[in-house]
Amino acid sequence: MISEKYIQELNRKLDEINEKVGTLESDLKKIREENSVLKKENTRLKKENLQLKKNNNQLRKDNIELKEEIRRLKKGTDSSNSSKPPSSDMGKKKRMRKTKNEQSKKIGGQKGHKGQHLKFRKEVDHIVEHEPINCSGCGSYFSALEGRVVKKAQVIDIPPVRAEVTEHRQIEKQCTKCGKRNTGRLPGTLDYSAVQYGENMRQLITYLSVRQYLPMARISELIEAVCGERLSVGTIANTIEGYANKLEKVYWKIRDRIATSKVVGSDETGARVNGIKGLIWTWQNEKYNFSVRLR
Repeated sequence: MISEKYIQELNRKLDEINEKVGTLESDLKKIREENSVLKKENTRLKKENLQLKKNNNQLRKDNIELKEEIRRLKKGTDSSNSSKPPSSDMGKKKRMRKTKNEQSKKIGGQKGHKGQHLKFRKEVDHIVEHEPINCSGCGSYFSALEGRVVKKAQVIDIPPVRAEVTEHRQIEKQCTKCGKRNTGRLPGTLDYSAVQYGENMRQLITYLSVRQYLPMARISELIEAVCGERLSVGTIANTIEGYANKLEKVYWKIRDRIATSKVVGSDETGARVNGIKGLIWTWQNEKYNFSVRLR
């Protein structure tokens, strides 16, 4: 006959086993969750790797085309020695022989030239006082001795530039009368995109591309060097495209304004987009400039 003490011992061991099983099940659940996250991350990295391969292939093609363009430019064909129009000379200038006076001039500012210096600012952001601690003659300390300002000098600099992160929190409140839950509206696309770049960053991207003519890879490099933020080429392309769509109506209004001008100037130049040759035509008046690409 089994004793009650033996049965109690079996129950105790059974409880220990159940506790270990519960711990193992909890660990297994965590492992499955981590595995799911890793699978998603792996899928994302595969997509990113595929995009990088496509970009690399495109850069190889562009490199081949640029080498061909350099070879063609080294030949030196222009409107003076071929049937090309003057507009295809692409800024070539005839070398002008320097006059005797120009050759004798030294590099830099000439004698009698009034130099320009930085102006002393009335308003400053910080003041740093440099005072002696002790006498350079006898070594006495100046702890209680009051001094006077004998010279002022200024250093103009810019503070370190870093990206500023603003966290938006969506607050929910439940109505005490009808019980309906209400939430505040998040700005922009934060309702479905947890992290995004703000308007100042997007405007800087567009300015560097449209006005400074920087390639997307160099825009990414510049912003990372200045602000510490690494932007993907896809983000930059989407930002530029977004502003282009916003300004499309303005773009066509500029064309209409130029079309009604009494005097209009025009020019054309060759260009490549995604490896396809084409022409960019430009029309302008005193106020507006309108360009369009034609294949």
